[in-house]
Amino acid sequence: MTDLHTLGDAGAVDPPPGAGRLAQALADLEAWLQTLRQPGGYAGPVAHWWSNRFRYTGPGLDWRYEGILAGYALLLKKTGEARWRERLEQAAADVLGGQNPDGTYKASRFELNPGPLGTPHEAAATLGLLLALEGLPDPAAALRAARRNLDALIARLYLPEEKAFRDRVPNKLCTLAQALLAYAEASGEEPYLEYARRALEQALRYQVREGFLRGATHQYAPTPQAGDERFFPYYQARCVPPLAEGARVLGEG
Repeated sequence: MTDLHTLGDAGAVDPPPGAGRLAQALADLEAWLQTLRQPGGYAGPVAHWWSNRFRYTGPGLDWRYEGILAGYALLLKKTGEARWRERLEQAAADVLGGQNPDGTYKASRFELNPGPLGTPHEAAATLGLLLALEGLPDPAAALRAARRNLDALIARLYLPEEKAFRDRVPNKLCTLAQALLAYAEASGEEPYLEYARRALEQALRYQVREGFLRGATHQYAPTPQAGDERFFPYYQARCVPPLAEGARVLGEG
């Protein structure tokens, strides 16, 4: 990355206030992240909402890869530096190399690792690949991997008779929808848009429509119609970007 400490040298503009601190914070965070690498990917203990779990601390091709891939892709786009390209390609290779023949990913169940078919974790890892396509050496290979994974998730989770997914957790549904929307946009394959629409419609059925909690979404739905009366800020926040993407891509404000 551009050395923000030197921006004030002769011939350069003065750095914005705090630029040096930001550059150092980024360098420290990136250095720490690299200490978590093991053969096969980024590892470490799982800090779960419900409890801390140390049963498995190896590499996980789960939700962590959405942030890692999207983060390095953004750093590459903003700076053009080779080291961010190397990190991005390395992270993408973890996901591509860890895909099973059936399209699922190895160790993708987070607190239940090292099992496969973790939702929304596999959808999030796929979303990371899709967000990073522009910076990858073989975007077509990443797009094929994304399709295999989404096809596996649809085959295992979608209930045609209900036109809904069997996992009734809104933030998971929204994460899956965001990956489907991103894939449809990148590939031009419109049938995936319908699955995205179904997932978002299902999530919205669990949103409170009136009263003090108007706008909040139940953490889980024990039945297709009823929520569980639990409302978690992190899960609320995870629903917002996919809904915004759905409004844009599907044209349904």
